[in-house]
Amino acid sequence: MGATLKQKRALKEIIENNESVSGAMRKAGYAPSSATKPSNLTRSKGWEELVEEYLPDYLIAEKHYALLTVGKRKKRITSGEVTEEIEELDTQALKAGLDMAYKVKGRYAPEKQQIEHSGTIQDGEVDDTSKKIILKHQIALKKELMESIANRAKEKEKTKKESKEKK
Repeated sequence: MGATLKQKRALKEIIENNESVSGAMRKAGYAPSSATKPSNLTRSKGWEELVEEYLPDYLIAEKHYALLTVGKRKKRITSGEVTEEIEELDTQALKAGLDMAYKVKGRYAPEKQQIEHSGTIQDGEVDDTSKKIILKHQIALKKELMESIANRAKEKEKTKKESKEKK
C-alpha cells in the first residue's frame, strides 16, 4: 500500500524539526483526537514501511555500534608537526541522531501525555482508558488524603501524650 502523504509529512516534521510524534501528527494535518494517540500512526503498516525506507535497521545498528566503540582520540603533535592524525567522531551528534532514529522507529516507551479538561464531562463522553486514568488519579488523591488525615491524627495523639507527660 505504501505511506500516505500525512505519514510522510509527519516523518519530515520529526526528522527536520525534532518534533514529537504527536506534534508531528498535528502539523501534518491529523485530527487533534488522532494526534493524542501516536500509536495510531507508528503502528500502521505504511509508517513502518516509510521508516524502514529512511531509517533501515542496519544503518541504526551500524551507527549505534560506532557510538559504543568510539574512544576519545586526539591528534598528537610533535615539534609542531602532525605525527599522527586520528579521525574523531562527533559523539554528541551521533547520540542525538540515534535518539531520533529510535524515537521514529517506536523503540522507546510511549510518550506520556497530559490531558487537560475544563468543564464537565457528560455520561458517554469518556472512553474506558480515560475512565481508568481518572479512577487511578482519584485513588491516588484519596490515598494521599487518607495519609494526611492519619498523619494529623498521629500528631494530635502525640501532642496529647506529651501534654499529659508534662502534667
